[in-house]
Parts: sequence; C-alpha cells; structure tokens
Amino acid sequence: MNEKTKPLSRSESGSIATISIIAIMAMFLVNRGVNIVTPAMNTLYEHFSEYSQDTVSLISTLPNLTLVIGTLLVGMIVGKKVKYRTMAIVGSILYLIGGVLPYFFDDLWATLGCRALFGFGLGLLYPLANALLTGLYEGDKRASMLGYGTLLLNVGGIILQTLGGMLADISWQTTFLAHAVSVLSLVCAFLLPEPKAPATSTTVEKKPWFNKEVLTIGIVFLVYMIMAYPVMLQISSIFADRLNEGATVASTAISMYTVLAAVGGAIFGTLFKITKRWVLPLSFLIVAIGLVLVYIGTTYVVMTAGISLIGFGFGIIMPTLLAWNGMASVPGTTAKTTSFVLALMNLGGFVVTFYLQGLTAVFGESVYSPLIVAIPVIVICCIIFVVFNPFKKYTRAQEA
Repeated sequence: MNEKTKPLSRSESGSIATISIIAIMAMFLVNRGVNIVTPAMNTLYEHFSEYSQDTVSLISTLPNLTLVIGTLLVGMIVGKKVKYRTMAIVGSILYLIGGVLPYFFDDLWATLGCRALFGFGLGLLYPLANALLTGLYEGDKRASMLGYGTLLLNVGGIILQTLGGMLADISWQTTFLAHAVSVLSLVCAFLLPEPKAPATSTTVEKKPWFNKEVLTIGIVFLVYMIMAYPVMLQISSIFADRLNEGATVASTAISMYTVLAAVGGAIFGTLFKITKRWVLPLSFLIVAIGLVLVYIGTTYVVMTAGISLIGFGFGIIMPTLLAWNGMASVPGTTAKTTSFVLALMNLGGFVVTFYLQGLTAVFGESVYSPLIVAIPVIVICCIIFVVFNPFKKYTRAQEA
C-alpha cells in the first residue's frame, strides 16, 4: 500500500487538477518577495544615513527571521489543523499589509516592524508550493516539477527585483509598493488542492520525520545562504563603488542572476535524470566561479557574468536539495521536512546581519569581505559532494 500523502490526482479530479497545478506554480512567482528591496539597499542606506548600515540592512534580513517562524508553523499545523488554502490566504494578506505599509511613513523602526509582519506572511506561503509538488509527484517527474517551480520562482524574482529597483529610483518609499503582487497569491490560494490526510499505519507512526539526511540538507541550505546572500545584499553597493551606478543598473544585474537561476531550474529535471551523481558538485563549482568573477570584476559585463553564474548554480542547487529531501522524507511528512529545510535556508538570510557585523570587525568592511570568505567555503562544498554521493542508495533502490 502506498503510504504517501497525495493531493488530488489527475485521474481523481480531471480538469480541476490542471487548474490546481497552475495555482501551485503561480504561487512560486511571489515567493522571492524578500528580494524586492535588494537593489534598493544603497538608496535605503543613504536615506537612513543616521543609522549604521548593519542596522539598515535589517530591512532586507529581518523578514528572513520571521519567515523562519512562519515556515516552521506551517510544518506543524498545515494539513492537520489548518487547511492549505486557509494558510495561503492568511499568508497572502499579511504579505500584502506588511509589504506595502512602509510606503506610508518615514520611520526606520516602524518599517522594520512591517518587514517582520511581511516576513511572517511570506513564511506561511513559502513552503506550501514545494510541499504540494513533493507530495504529488515522485521520481524524475518530481524533479522536473520542482525544477519548473524553481524556474517560476526566479521569473518572479526577475519581475520583483527589477520593479523594486525602478521604484527605488523614484523614492525609497515607492520600493515597497512592489509587494502588492501578493494579490496574485491571494487569488491562487482559492484554487489550491487540499491534500487528503495521510493514511495511518504503524510504519509511518513509528518513523520520526526528522533524520540525519533532512538535517544535512537543512545545513547545506543554511551555509549556502550565509555565504551567498551577503553578496546579493551588497551588490548595489559594489556597483555604486566600482561603477558609480544607481539602483536600476544594480537591479538589472541582479535580474540576470534570476534569469540564469530560472534557466537552471528549467533544465534541472533533464540534468537530474542524466546525472544525479554530479549535479551538486557541478552547481557549487559554477557558483564558486561566479563569486570569483564578481570579486575580480571591474566592468559591468564581468560582474554581471559572475552574478549570472551564481544564479545559474543556485537554480540547480535548490531543486536538487528539495528533491533529495523528498527522497529522504518519511511518507506523509513531506510538508514538515520541507518546512524545516526551508526554515534553515531562510534562517541563514537573517544570520547574515550578524555575519556582516563579524566581517566588519575582522576586515574593517562588509562589502567585499563576504566574497573573500564565500569563495573557499563554496569550493569546499563542491569537494564534499565530489566525495559524497547523496543519491547513491536511492539509485540502487530504483535499480533493484
């Protein structure tokens, strides 16, 4: 008997399944909302110049903390005490209110309060689409669907980051109007499939949802975010320092990150099918090369090429780790494990604020030092996955 929890299947629900899958995929488009303010950070630093850059950077990083809280809450109650649709509706409303409100006042602390609310709302949305896809599909089809989800995640990122940069050139406050896109997720919430309760069995009950592989996946996400997110957070400052360019140019470069991340997500299913063994080391190597190009680059072309490679690598890393998580999860616990690993990923985004403070204490600056640290760490990750094959036992099981 198959113990896995499955949302509505195509055979069970016909055309409703198609509408539901479209709704799930559309949810990915708003999940990069945290990055709306990324190309505007230099503008925000200038406006709130009476505060330290580390304090102002909380506008970008604080949502990652409350996002973690929201994500963990989803893992504990969604599908049990609260329906997927209800969670998506509440998350979309909080996303909208917390995201747009800073437009209406000029106060850093009030803005941070709104950012915390926004992050919690996004946290309620973030794991839903991945959890639904992981439970609905298996094997190579699951990998392909997660890849398409990553594609749409990054397409949404392109739109949101570009819009954020353009609005930042009007004023720092107009940047926050871009969060109104959460209306899309609010509409999609009403079309989401509602998974059936998992079948009760002694096999599922005796196996805990938490295991070493799930923890490892979460740690990899955490380390990657601590290494890579500061680069994206500071990229507008790097462009301003080296090229004397504004937020719009920086947002265009960041958009190339998301374009290539979308490409990585689009080809992930095929790449994963051909060679599960080398997907992770290859993607980490690509990210490392991108980091080097950003560090040594003195022209828009070289620096944008580096950012693009980082995006392409992450576009492969994220669905790979999520596919691995799906394989490692005990049947019926996918929503919980997905919430856990994504919570650790976003915790890394919050820890970045304190990480940058540490880099400032050691290097005297926090703009270029993240690159100096990230390059060797990402290379080490590459080497680890050259030696360690996380898919070995699953490949053998399929062959058997």
